[in-house]
Amino acid sequence: KNNKLGKTFNIQDLIGPILHRYVQLGLTNSDLYKELRTKLQDKNWIEVTQKTLDKVKNGEAIYRVIKEISKSKNDQRVLEMFAEFDVAQRLINTEFFGKFDTLEYLSPSNIKRQPDFLAMNVDATTPVEVKLLTPNDLKEEKFFQKLIDKVRDHALKQLESYYKENKFVTGIIFVWTHKPIDLHNIKYNDLNNWFKKEIPKPDFKVTIVCILSNTGLWDFYL
Repeated sequence: KNNKLGKTFNIQDLIGPILHRYVQLGLTNSDLYKELRTKLQDKNWIEVTQKTLDKVKNGEAIYRVIKEISKSKNDQRVLEMFAEFDVAQRLINTEFFGKFDTLEYLSPSNIKRQPDFLAMNVDATTPVEVKLLTPNDLKEEKFFQKLIDKVRDHALKQLESYYKENKFVTGIIFVWTHKPIDLHNIKYNDLNNWFKKEIPKPDFKVTIVCILSNTGLWDFYL
């Protein structure tokens, strides 16, 4: 299929090398490896994924991760890939976060800090950063501290770096977890107040979208 850049690719060509890398590293017992193999047998999954990637400029690069897959960072990198694709799907197929005419994926750079996506319409460019947070059985308070550190010390830094060269009005940070975390004692308002207290307000508006497994979607505004 041709995407907006005219490059020809298909999902099998993107997933195949990832599976091969898992085999090379002797990681075929990984649940993610098994899940990817299953997905490749699912025509509906292939069709939905292909349709989404066709709408994203440089979208196929989301799946070009084999150079970053190692014995120690295999599942983590593939989960990050899924998180990025999940966000692309939400931005391009819904208008919940804004109406965008174009979505471009920016491949990771060794030279400068930059966001993962640029979501564009006639009025503005909105940089979008995606972070994956692994709960690792953390207690609630520690989990939320980790979440705040990830936003303040990593995601915001990416957006601030981009802002120096390309002024924008609003940025979006998605924080995605793939494992459930029990949130019995901390409510939305607790976290909202914590964000406001712990994270210095930048020179631009920020929407923080937390997609927490088993909890749903929480959004916050700085």
